[in-house]
Amino acid sequence: MAAGRRLSPAASLSLLGIAGTVVVASAGGAHGSPSGDGTPAENVAANLVGTWTGDKSGAEGGKFETREWRVVFERARANAAIGTKQYRQPNGRWSKAERVNAVVDAAGHIWASDADGVLNGSLSDDGTLELIYQEPGTKDGAAVIALLQRDEP
Repeated sequence: MAAGRRLSPAASLSLLGIAGTVVVASAGGAHGSPSGDGTPAENVAANLVGTWTGDKSGAEGGKFETREWRVVFERARANAAIGTKQYRQPNGRWSKAERVNAVVDAAGHIWASDADGVLNGSLSDDGTLELIYQEPGTKDGAAVIALLQRDEP
């Protein structure tokens, strides 16, 4: 619209009606359908429940590193999931389990933390849980972890 040009009252009301319809439609989608399908965040959180394994690849303590990871989300409620994470140690044993608390935002993005680091990522359409892990401190680690869900623990 050109600068300084005014809309007629009827045109203004018409635009307000269209804008109101868009807001109502968006709000309905953001809160889920009446059938109880849940919001996108709730659906992603629920889909996280299970055992996920895969490789972490990145840098830690000034060295390149690749390790096997296991993340187990034990339960989910609304947009949150709670679980544990472990990694395969050089001796072949799994590390002690660390608590992971995660939330999913309205766009379906996953934000999580453990005892000494933060994770963020997403669940892709092909079923891969891709997480970025950052651990500030003495090791200053950063890595990408691509995990696939398994049926067995």
